[in-house]
Amino acid sequence: MLLQCVFGKTANAMIDRFDYDPKGNVVGEVSNHQKLVALTFDDGPHPVYTPQILDVLKQYHAKATFFLIGKCMLVYPYLVKCEVVEEYEMGNHTFSHISLTG
Repeated sequence: MLLQCVFGKTANAMIDRFDYDPKGNVVGEVSNHQKLVALTFDDGPHPVYTPQILDVLKQYHAKATFFLIGKCMLVYPYLVKCEVVEEYEMGNHTFSHISLTG
């Protein structure tokens, strides 16, 4: 799957569920009556775990959100590209994972 992500896009549509505010606020919600779970993965991309996670998500046709660390993105850009090609949601998890609480 990793080679497929790097070299060719697969069919994988993302649910259109975001309302973008030009001021920088992003609000996401899903309106339905089904039982849903949100899968999120932090602190990546990781050279061992990210490909495994992507393979399982693809196997089950599941969606997820990845919260990426900037330094890791620079070291493993091919994994970021794979997440982009597969149209997963991504969020910022800081550049270097510094503590923002103290």
